This record gives sequence, structure tokens and C-alpha cells, in this order.
Amino acid sequence: MVPRGMRNRSITMALILALGLSTLLPMGAQAASEKESKLSKLKFGTPINLGYPIRTVSINDGVMGKENGRDVLYTTASTTPAVFNVIDVKNNALIRTFELEGVAQSWRHVIAPDGTVYIGTNTASGTGELWSYSPATKSVQKLKVIGGEKSVWSMTTDPEGNVYIGTYDHGKLFRYNPKTKELKDYGSLLANHNYIRSMAYVDGYIYAGMALPFEVVKVNVKTGASEVISDAVPGILGVEHEKLEFAYDMAIVDKYLFVKASGEAGLMMVYYNLQEQKWEDKYIGVDPVNGKGVMSYNQIPVADGKAYVPAHGGILEVDLSTLATRNTGISFATSLRGAAWIDMGDPELTPDRTIVTIQANGKLSALDVKKGLRKDLPGVAAKGGPIPIHNMERGTDGRLYMTAYPGGVGGAFDPVTRESSNFLIGQAEGIVSAGNKVYYGIYPGGYIYETDISNGKMSEPKQLFQVGSGQDRPYKMEYADGKLLIGTIPDYGQLGGALTIYDLASGEKQVYRNIIQDHSIVGLAYKDGKIYGSTTKSGGLNTTMPANNPEVFVWDIAKKEMTMHTQLTSLTGLGNHRMISGLTIGPDGLLWGGVDGILFALNPDDLSVVKQKNIYPDVKDYGMWRPYYSRWGEDGLLYISLANRMTVVDPATMEYRSLTPSNFEMSFMTLAKDADGHEQIYYTDKTKLMMIPISESDSVKTVVRNGCFGEPLNADGTIPGWSSAEAGTEVEYSLSKEQKQSFCGEQGQSLKIIDKSQSNKGIGSYLSDPIPVVRGGEYTASAKLYIEQGLIEGLRTDDSGIVLYFYDKSGARISTVAGTIIKGMPQKEWIDISATGTAPEQAVFARISLYSSAWNMMVGYYDQVTFEGQSPGGLQLKAVGEVSVGDTFDVILHAKDVTDLYAVQAALAFDPALFEVVDVRMADGFGSTSTAYLGWNQDGAKGKVNIIATQLGDRALGGNVDIAHITIKAKQFGNPAEVVLTKQSFFTDKNGDVTKLSYMLSEDEKLGIRFAYDVEDFNKDHRVNAQDIALIAKQLGKKLDDSNRMMDLNGDGIIDISDIALVVLKSLESVN
Repeated sequence: MVPRGMRNRSITMALILALGLSTLLPMGAQAASEKESKLSKLKFGTPINLGYPIRTVSINDGVMGKENGRDVLYTTASTTPAVFNVIDVKNNALIRTFELEGVAQSWRHVIAPDGTVYIGTNTASGTGELWSYSPATKSVQKLKVIGGEKSVWSMTTDPEGNVYIGTYDHGKLFRYNPKTKELKDYGSLLANHNYIRSMAYVDGYIYAGMALPFEVVKVNVKTGASEVISDAVPGILGVEHEKLEFAYDMAIVDKYLFVKASGEAGLMMVYYNLQEQKWEDKYIGVDPVNGKGVMSYNQIPVADGKAYVPAHGGILEVDLSTLATRNTGISFATSLRGAAWIDMGDPELTPDRTIVTIQANGKLSALDVKKGLRKDLPGVAAKGGPIPIHNMERGTDGRLYMTAYPGGVGGAFDPVTRESSNFLIGQAEGIVSAGNKVYYGIYPGGYIYETDISNGKMSEPKQLFQVGSGQDRPYKMEYADGKLLIGTIPDYGQLGGALTIYDLASGEKQVYRNIIQDHSIVGLAYKDGKIYGSTTKSGGLNTTMPANNPEVFVWDIAKKEMTMHTQLTSLTGLGNHRMISGLTIGPDGLLWGGVDGILFALNPDDLSVVKQKNIYPDVKDYGMWRPYYSRWGEDGLLYISLANRMTVVDPATMEYRSLTPSNFEMSFMTLAKDADGHEQIYYTDKTKLMMIPISESDSVKTVVRNGCFGEPLNADGTIPGWSSAEAGTEVEYSLSKEQKQSFCGEQGQSLKIIDKSQSNKGIGSYLSDPIPVVRGGEYTASAKLYIEQGLIEGLRTDDSGIVLYFYDKSGARISTVAGTIIKGMPQKEWIDISATGTAPEQAVFARISLYSSAWNMMVGYYDQVTFEGQSPGGLQLKAVGEVSVGDTFDVILHAKDVTDLYAVQAALAFDPALFEVVDVRMADGFGSTSTAYLGWNQDGAKGKVNIIATQLGDRALGGNVDIAHITIKAKQFGNPAEVVLTKQSFFTDKNGDVTKLSYMLSEDEKLGIRFAYDVEDFNKDHRVNAQDIALIAKQLGKKLDDSNRMMDLNGDGIIDISDIALVVLKSLESVN
């Protein structure tokens, strides 16, 4: 190995010899940057985790049992991850907790005959799982993933300890045998019924409560034979069958099966006589006074022939001999999440007539049914954690307001202080802020709530109104002209969303359903009295989407009618699609929005397409209810969650940046200002609030040599700027003019790739020349790709694309960054591909690979290859103050934000009629004669100066460095007067002798020289002549004021002949 000191002397000698050249040559330099676009002036940083703004306990269900002789409650907090709790009920104390990894919710717990607690769970990724807790070993374990179903909703056990499980997505019944660990799949019990929401086991039969619509199915667990037994229920309740949606809860109470029914008619409960196998004609309905029905239950306490049910806002006593009911007088408008008779040892409570249960917020409640007394125990017995954020919007006060799933708790986050607080509210599908209010669209029921956020505080949410008209989910909310504009999804089993217009001043509500028949509304914007809407084909759950495509429509508020509507099937690359969303009126007056991965802009006057870009061509038939969120930044850019990918778009050029990975679905986003008043991007990642910081960019675009493939072939037939990395490959690369579209000015050439090999020899990696990088810098390699043929002999293109490689100073590859996966990408059209990565600590250069992997095949074309990332720094000129003719002054050659600067070669140009270079000397910050070298020469007649400056030995510099002082004499005034650092100038780092790479200016750097005005130059034309004499002569003898005070040249307080004489003398100097 050659010692570094010896190697670096080669840089020094090469630069010194360069002084003998008439022009400065770039010596293998790479251009540093192109002209910056609007987007390239911004840097979008690495997402920052701001924590968990919504924390709660969130109890859906529980079950009472015994453990070591103590009364305990087993329950799971639906947080992320979910937390299983064992609670000592009598002592109101938490015994132990377990995090259930990957689990987000639990809706049912059961206790088997041997004491094992079974937990039915739903994971964050949307699968149902069965877990268990052993009171003996004090441990939990995951037992089974439930047959590809999305969630577990109901469970029960039989005397042998078998566990029966009811699911959602296909309404399946399963049986888990704890002895054999086997899971038996009974299949879907009823066609077109997605839920088994409740169940009970009696004498060899499962009674399964189905949903959408309500049914109860009796299943023989040995044979699997089943029958529907609920035909009489609608008649008993006096309700149409279609208005009964869920058989929501079940419990065996004495000889009865208690079944809760829910739906449009309310929450009611019916009785099935198990002995007589018939439904009783009595039921608990909705209280006609307070409108409250029957709440949920897992266990129904029974004593002295009486059962106790949560209903009518309290606890109802049911006489099991007559089914007559009595209100106990207890106020308890929530569910029994596990319930049992507990002697609390409290003299205020009846020992054997006190029910204990747990509320959704984790508090234990003692309900004395004899005294009609309720007593909430202090503190929170259960442990919870963060829960998923379900919506987020910026309030007019700058804070972020959020709700969660499951509903019950909301959060407010202050981006200035980064403090958060929680409040009680349901699950908001939409949020909007106006004035000093925040409005929430709450599911279920389509209720609109408001909070007052005046003076940095927030009032308790209060109900403003209900949308009604069969609407359930207010997913889209906007404010315009004193009105709330609301787009909704209908209730379960229904098609036909609605547009609601609510006047905040008058309270007038107008609901227009089925504006586009059978469609729901997920996009809204407003301009000049017109509402622009867009639709999704998705209706309420358990519906079939209509065949007609989603549309954009115009609603005239004054006329109360739709005046225009259109489909967007003319958009290039748009296939089958189910949702159009993200509508917003841009600063340009156009109507912007998104469908699948396509961004579009429409003329609001006729809905014609003005602009479009298929940003994510891999996205097809995307969406259901959740809208795309669009926000215009103060920088004029559009920030949009296009296909739930955070995307920033320059509306003028349609250039864009993708800020989140394609495999990450960003649910909610908005913009808000931080403590410095700068707009940042805020988005949610399940339970976390994330921020993408926006700052001025220090990155530049590097012109990749021959990135547009326009240069002629080398003499040996190779392509300039590129080389093949693979030996023995069967992949062919060549220049082609077959593609007519040009991305680099005049129509030119593309790089053609032919990979027809389905073997390990079918790998192609065509590499760019080395490109210098800064260690730790983030870089993006991009290209255009046209797939002519990705389907050869029945096989699709897979992972062919672009790859970014980083290398150390020895040329060894130390990092590989895979780029865009092009599986499923459209063919026969140009698409954008890219790879983004961070240069490792040892990296000194990168190379871009245009790549085709082994085993996969493609015929395609590459064009417009670019490289963008952290700037390596730059060279500039600096000067201080004004100069006068005849003065000498210094111009400083300066390096800005450099890393390991070693050598500089600068070429300066100036007008020799105006300036003369007197001297060039090394700046103190660059070094001394023992540590650095500086040489220079000039061609004074042509106004050119060449400067070489280099470190010696191993020394290198970083940061901001003054390199040289150039002393110049001003010979005469000129306009313009400039000293130019030409684009032939470049610098290299300490590894330049190995990498042969240098950083070259992309364009001339001009320094304007400001000339001072002579005091006698009254008209400021940089000349003292007869015009100035005439100006002072007219002021002769006049009183001094602000308009003529500068003409008193000798300062004697008057304008007289002596002042005029001074001007005349100065004018004669210029003549001479």
C-alpha cells in the first residue's frame, strides 16, 4: 500500500501542473447539480416519533372467576399491544398483567371448567386469534390463529372444556380441543351472514347469534347440522327483519336463552325457552322516556329467581317466573363486562346483593340491587396503554385533535409544546374545525358533536345533531361559508350515502341521499356557492357494490340540485376503480383529487381533465371509505395521502416526492406549525403520532454522466458513462431510438435492456460511472422505465428495476439499496422508479445500477437517470462593502459546508477594463506554507485568473473555509461589475487520489461588485459632470433641508459658490 502522504502528493502535483494549461480541465470531475426545482429546495426529514397521544384502558369485555380463593375479574384492555389483566375485585387491586403481542382488541372471555381463561382476540393486522391464561401457571399463551378469519367475536365452552369460537368475515363456527390442540372448522353457518356475534352452549348444541341480518342458528356440535330458529323474533318485537341487524349478546339464564337484538329499531332483548324450544312473547324494548335500550353483557347475575340486566340506563330486574321487569333505581348506562355477586366488605353495600363489574375506562363498579345504590371504586383497576388513532385534524388554534378506535377517548396534541391531553369522545370518522369550534362525525349513528376550543381550553363534547336518513359514518367533513358539509356512509346492509349541509347559525339541516345512486360520498370541496363531491362504490357493511363507476359531481347550494357529474374513465392508466377522493380547490383554482395512484386536476367549470399524473401505477381498485387527505402548504405544494402514501406534489410541474414506503399505509395526515412557526407534516402510525420535518434542502441533483444516453458510443462500442457489472450474463444492453418520447430536451436515445433468460445468467447490472457522496448523506437515484414486454412465456416481470450501490475508497461495495419493485407495474408506458439510501460512514462514492434480476425477464428502456442527495458543499466568492474607483479590495474564495476538503482548482473571470488582479494569497484558515500550497497565474488582458490550493500530507478541512484572498484594483466604474467563479472550478476531498472524483460547479458563481458614489455625484450615475454642477447651482443660497443638505459639501451651513467650486474641481479630475 502506498502511504497516504505519498498518494496525496499526486493530487498536489497534478494541480500545480494544471497552472500551465491555458484552460482549466475538470480531471474526471462530476457535475454537482442542476437547477433546482421547487421541491428540490425542500428537505423532508426522517419521520420523528412524537409518542402516543391517546392512552386509555378501553375495556370491551371481561369475565368473573375465582383464583386462589379470591374473586377475580379477567379482562383485556384493547390497546396496542392489548393487555390482559387479572384483578382482585374485593380489594380493587391489580394482581398481574400480560401484554398480548400483536393483539389489538378482545371482545370475549370465557372460563372453562378447569379454570382456564380463554381470550378471543383480534390482531392489529386483521386476524383472529385464540389465547389462554392459566391460573395454575400464571401465564398466557397464543393457541391458534383462527382459520384465516379477521376477528373473533364470540366464545363459549362445553363441559368437556372444548372452546367454541364465532368469527367475522365469513361467519364461521370453530371448536378448539385443548387436549388435542386441534381446531375444527364447522364452516360458515349462514350464507351472506358475516358475523357470529354471540353464542351459548346447551346440551350438545351451540346457539349462534348471527348478524346482518339478525338470526339465531342452532348447531349440533357432533354432526354439524344446523337450523335457523329465530323466524318468530321480528314478529315478537314488531320490527321488520331487515331492521334487526345483530344477535349481539347471549347468556344462559335458568331455562332461558337471553338474546340481545340490535338494529335500526334499537337495542332490545328477547327470551328463548330452552325447555319448550320456543320464543316467549315478552321482551325488553327501548325505554320510551329516555330512549335507552339493552346494553351488552357477558354474565347475567341471578339470585332468588331474579336476573339482572343492564337496560334503560340502569339495571333491570327480570322475574324469571313471569319475565316481568322492575327498575332497581341504579343509574348505570353501560354494559356488564363480566359480572358476579361479590361481598365487598363495605357496610354501605348489601353483602349478597351487590353486583361488581368493570366499566370501559377500567373502573370497578359495585351495584347494590337491593338498595338501588351504585358505588364506583376509586382509581383504575385495569392497566391499559396506547390505542390506535382513528382520525386527526388541525384545529383553528393550531393543535391536533384526534379520536381513537375503539372509540371512547380522544386526544389533543400541541405541536408547539409537544404536550398532549385526553378527553372522552366516541369514534370520529371525520373531523373539521371552524371558528373556535371543532366538529366530530361520530360512528355509530352518524352523530355530529362539537367542542369549544377558545382560549387554549376545550369544552366537553356535546351532541349537535344526528345526520339521520340511514347514515352511519360521517367520513368526510368540510367547512365553508358558515356551513358544515358532510359526506357519509350508510348503515349496515344499506347502499346510498348522503351529502348533508348544516347551517351553523340557524341549525337548519339538509340531507340529500343518493346524489349518485347507491354511492357514498368521500370527497368534498367548495367554491363560489358550489359543492364539489366525489363518491365511493362502498356502502354499509355487508353490501354488494353497485356496478357503476364512482363519480365527481357538482351540487349547487342555492338551487339545491346537482348541476353536473362525470366519471373519470378517461384518465390514463385508470382501470377498475372503486373510489375518488381527496378533493380540494388549489391556489390555481383547479379542482384537485386522487383515484387509485393517480393525481388529477379538473376545470371546476366543466369538470374536464386539465392535469393528471399516475404517480403510483401499481395501485389498482383502491379504497373503501377512508378518504385521501389533501392539504395545501404555505409553500404552494400539495400534500396528499394518495393511496395512503404520503406524497408531496409541485402543482406547477407535477413533480412529486413519496415520503412513506409503498408497503406502509398512512391512515391520517395534516399540516401544522411547530414552535418555530414552520409547517411540518403530521401523520398517524397506528398508536403513534409521527412528524416529517420540512426544512430548506441542502441536497443537490447530480448530473449522471450520459444519464439521458445521448452521447455517441465509445470507439470500442461501449456506452459512455456506463459499464456492465456482470460477466457471462445473457442480458443485452444497447442504445435505442425506438422510444419517441424524450425527457432530456431534443428527442434522443434510451438504454434498451433485453433479458430473456430464465436462469441465473439472466442477471443484468448496468452501472453508472462513480458519483461522489458525503458519508451519512441521504441519496436518491431515479430513472424512467418503459416496460415493452414483461410477460415472456407466461412469466411476469418481477423485481427488475433500479439499485443504488455505495463503495469505500478501495472500490469495495459496502452497501446495497434496492429500489422500486416493478411487479405489477403497467407496461408500454413510462413509469418512475427510484432507490433511496444513506451513504455509510466509509462510503466515498456511489454507482447506479439499472438492474434485471436472475430468473425474471424483461424487454424495456431506461432514460433520464438522475442522482440527488446531500450537497458535498460548494465554492463561492465573498466581498465586503462598496468600492470606489482607484481602490484596492479583497475578494475571498470560500468553501461552504464541505467535508474533508483537500484541494481546490478555481477559474475566475472579470472585465479587464474595470478590474486588475494585484495579488492572490492563501487564507489563514486554509493553512500555512508548511501545511498547504497555493499557486496562481493570470491572463490580465483577458481577465482570467487560475488558482490552485491544496493541503499537504493527510490534512483535510471541513465546514466553512476561507481558501484565498484575491486583491483587486478597481480601474473604473462599470455596470454590471462582476467577478465570476466559472463552472470550470472544482474541488476534491482527501480520497480524490483514489476515487479520481471531484466536485464541479454546475454553473458560474457571480459576485456583483458595488461601487460607492462620490459625494459630488448628486444624480447617482457614477459620474461627476455638468449635470451635477447644474443641480447644485439651482440650490445656490437656498435654505438647507432634507432635499439639498448633501450639497453643503464644506459643511458651513449654506450652499454657496465654494460648494459649486468643489463639484467643478471633481468633474475636471474625471476629464483628466
